[in-house]
Amino acid sequence: MDKIKKLFLLFIFVLTGCTNSTAPTPTALSTIRETYTPFVEAFKTSDQCPNICWMGIHPGTTSTEEAFRLISNSNQFNQQVTQRNDESIKARWYTEKTKKFGASVYITISDGLVKSIRMGKLIPFTVEDFIDLLGAPSEISFWVGKDNHDNIFTIYTIYYPSTQTSLKAHISGIRGPDPNDIIEVFDTGTEINDDSFQPWLGYGEVEKYFSKGTPTVHPPDIYQ
Repeated sequence: MDKIKKLFLLFIFVLTGCTNSTAPTPTALSTIRETYTPFVEAFKTSDQCPNICWMGIHPGTTSTEEAFRLISNSNQFNQQVTQRNDESIKARWYTEKTKKFGASVYITISDGLVKSIRMGKLIPFTVEDFIDLLGAPSEISFWVGKDNHDNIFTIYTIYYPSTQTSLKAHISGIRGPDPNDIIEVFDTGTEINDDSFQPWLGYGEVEKYFSKGTPTVHPPDIYQ
């Protein structure tokens, strides 16, 4: 099995095996967004950040020392869990002002520079927050499976190949993307080569996205 596919299956296996939670319902999400405003301004695109910057950190440009300094000097992080070694920086970033919600952050390092940034559980960030910032994506892929209670779920990945940025959403049932879907995983600085990607057709469009059948994934396959 392709290495990238194995890693992706591992992500799904961990996600479905270690949590019984589901994506927020539309009603719950509406309540969350009424109360909690995401730090959208933490993400920027500009001439200085031709891909995307987060908290002033730009993969491929920002040094390890500068990235660690920016994180260590910011009150938007839980400094008790910030870690650093020769290969990575790990942190906990508060995604909104009340600090109720936080995202796990994993920054990879190569030759003294930030190589990539991965974040998980970006509540209250939604797909629309990033599309407003980055524009319409180029590609999307879908994986459908069942959790430990036989509830069907869909994980879809939106991808911007020009900036090597991807967004993953974990939703209940089988459907196309929705602007209010919460971001499960954010990645930038990581190239994805996956033949399951198809052109982005916009929100909804479930019949067109699944015109060739419903893709499925079986977590035990990772051990093959």
